Order: sequence, then structure tokens, then C-alpha cells
Amino acid sequence: MGEDEWLQTVQTVHVLGAGLRSDRPAHQAFHDAGHLGYRMVPVHPKDAGNTLLGRPIRNQPWQSSEPELFVLFLSPDRVLDSLRQWLLQGRTIPFIWLQPGAEREDVIEFLDAAGIPYSQGRCWVV
Repeated sequence: MGEDEWLQTVQTVHVLGAGLRSDRPAHQAFHDAGHLGYRMVPVHPKDAGNTLLGRPIRNQPWQSSEPELFVLFLSPDRVLDSLRQWLLQGRTIPFIWLQPGAEREDVIEFLDAAGIPYSQGRCWVV
């Protein structure tokens, strides 16, 4: 199954970095994807407890249903820190969609070594 076909089977999308700042790409992507039929879960530690498009912003992705897809609007350093923390916690990490700017060679090497499925090089919403 190709990436686009698999994406059509996903029901729940956790958007990491989607917070209240409307000037941020994650905020805009959350708005742009709102009509695509996914159950959207915004994740932003600083804005947790607020809402985005009527959906509660979570502090971390495992505060709600089991995630199927993480769309990461994070710096490569934060991506690596998050992945390491989740693995240390024994979490099963779902498919990772690295938005442009979240990817870097060491991030890709880490994902490959850990056997975590991912996409890179293209915007999730497009």
C-alpha cells in the first residue's frame, strides 16, 4: 500500500506543534486539514488546556486515543528528543510525518534504526 492510499485509511491525526499562534505553519495546517474528515488532535505543551477549532489542545499525544499518525511541526532537535522520550516510555510510535523543516539526516537515521515508519519531503496537507 502506498503512502497516499495508507493516508486514506487513517482516522486520527495528532498534529504536534498545533497551538494558538496563528502565524505558525502547524496552526495553519490544522485549519487547512479540518475539512478532510480526520479526527484532528492538536498537541502543544504551552497551549494545552485551550482549544483549536473546538478541539482540546493536548499536552502530549497520548492524552487521547491511540494515535495513528503524528504530523510533526517541530525542529529536528525536538523531533529527536520526543522520539527518544517516547521510546524510553515504552510507547508504540505510529507513522511519523516529518513536515519540511522537521527533517534532518540524524532524524532519518534514528527513525530507520528504530524501525519507525515515516514520510519526509512533502507537506501532509497538500
